[in-house]
Amino acid sequence: MSETPFVRGIAKSVSTSAAMGEIGAHRPFPVYGDLLTLDVPRAADSPEVAAACQDPEIQRFTTVPVPFGPEHADNFLNELCPQLWDEGGASWIIRTYDAQTPHVAGTISLRVGLEKTANVGYWMAPEWRGRGLMQEALQLAVTTAFNLLGFQCVTLESHPENLASIRVAWRCGFRFGGILRGIGLHQDQREDRAMATLLPGDPLEPATSWNALMKLLQQGNRGNASDQERSTKNE
Repeated sequence: MSETPFVRGIAKSVSTSAAMGEIGAHRPFPVYGDLLTLDVPRAADSPEVAAACQDPEIQRFTTVPVPFGPEHADNFLNELCPQLWDEGGASWIIRTYDAQTPHVAGTISLRVGLEKTANVGYWMAPEWRGRGLMQEALQLAVTTAFNLLGFQCVTLESHPENLASIRVAWRCGFRFGGILRGIGLHQDQREDRAMATLLPGDPLEPATSWNALMKLLQQGNRGNASDQERSTKNE
């Protein structure tokens, strides 16, 4: 397996073994959209990543360390991002431009799962929300997952209260199956997760109405509450 530099400014290397369209280690590459670029992470991104991760919603709904300091941003860029590429997934900085100045608007990653699946995770810095950037970023990421990285299914796990993240996935065509009890772990606490999937050929647009999705997730919450009540009564 040959070794190639990850990116200038990061003293990591990534094994390259898989051809485009096959699951395996890939040299990191950017993906260009209309409003943004899914860009290769760089060491210079550390201050903006650290600043964004002070946001309470990012800390509540993602797996970033809390408290989050510069050392965590450096570890993310120097260790975790290269690791995802080396495992056959991907990790990008969502880079956008304001008056020709580049900014870190967020991140989006694909983590390799079983049976040719990839689990997608993402966050957007507060000042860049509400502009349609995450929807475009997610569309670019899943298209790349299917067309270039060899995946046959992209999965999403979201806290049921993280409606902003759920709405982005819904707009991109993800189909939600419901809520799984206790499948998530956040700061050593088990949590429920809304589960969704996207397959190659699925339209990148809502598969159901928003109201229908909310009804499905509410039913899942009621079911989990009933399970907990029955468990308490049996103790």
